[in-house]
Amino acid sequence: MNLLIKWKILLLFSMLCLIWGSSFLLIKIGLEAYNPLQVAVIRLCSTLPIVTPFAFKLLGRIPKSSLGIVVLVGLISTLIPSFLFALAQVHVNSATAGILNATVPIFTLVVGYFFFKQRVNRTQILAIIIGLFAVGIVVVQGNGTDFSLNYFTLFILLATLGYSFNINTIKTKLEDIDAFAIAMVSVFFSGLLALPLLIFDWSEFVKATESGSITPLGSLLILGILGTVIAQYLQNAIIKSTDIAFASSVTYVIPIVAVFWGVLDGENINVSTIIAGFGILLCVYLTRLK
Repeated sequence: MNLLIKWKILLLFSMLCLIWGSSFLLIKIGLEAYNPLQVAVIRLCSTLPIVTPFAFKLLGRIPKSSLGIVVLVGLISTLIPSFLFALAQVHVNSATAGILNATVPIFTLVVGYFFFKQRVNRTQILAIIIGLFAVGIVVVQGNGTDFSLNYFTLFILLATLGYSFNINTIKTKLEDIDAFAIAMVSVFFSGLLALPLLIFDWSEFVKATESGSITPLGSLLILGILGTVIAQYLQNAIIKSTDIAFASSVTYVIPIVAVFWGVLDGENINVSTIIAGFGILLCVYLTRLK
């Protein structure tokens, strides 16, 4: 691999980390003008002008017997998480959301073991224990001797659980189908399912848009287009140029980018949350060990 290709891969990787790491701040900005339902709908529907041509072109690459699974993949990896993250970030700052998003590899391991008969070694079991303990620190908030459960963080954990089912489903059920085709078709159906909500409640979307600045709408359009379509392209380009292991290392960088934006935006991030974040990243590292 020559130096030019290495720099190209590094550039693509940096762009992917920046896009996905910034998505939590973009959701936060969107919530300044729109309610969680509207945030998710705008995010999903904004993908349609981009993904529709690709979806129709690539639909033929997906066997009819697998189309239902591809639609399911869209539900658990795009449609439902879009609503869950928007709901969560009403009461969870963007930095914490980014840290909890790193639990995807942990849940991927757990779901793979219990539902897809994947093997788990002792090191990975240790990783799961460390990860669950670290997640508990974030979910349970402490104030002196008083502790309370932040229920909104559970929405993020449900979303990452959905991502883990998605990864295992693609790996076991759709392994022979082009990954880009799966991404475009699944995102297309997710946007299509959200479209009626935009049409039927159009007047409320217009009111919310007119009452605020253009920034919240712009952030959600960027989130939908960059965070879904462009990011999928970048991830596939990186995998083709390197391997899945290198591409998946984006998991380590996303929380760092999210925390950076959170600090820059003046968010109050507890020391315990940062420590828990390192614990989750340690867990992610251990899950990769065979």
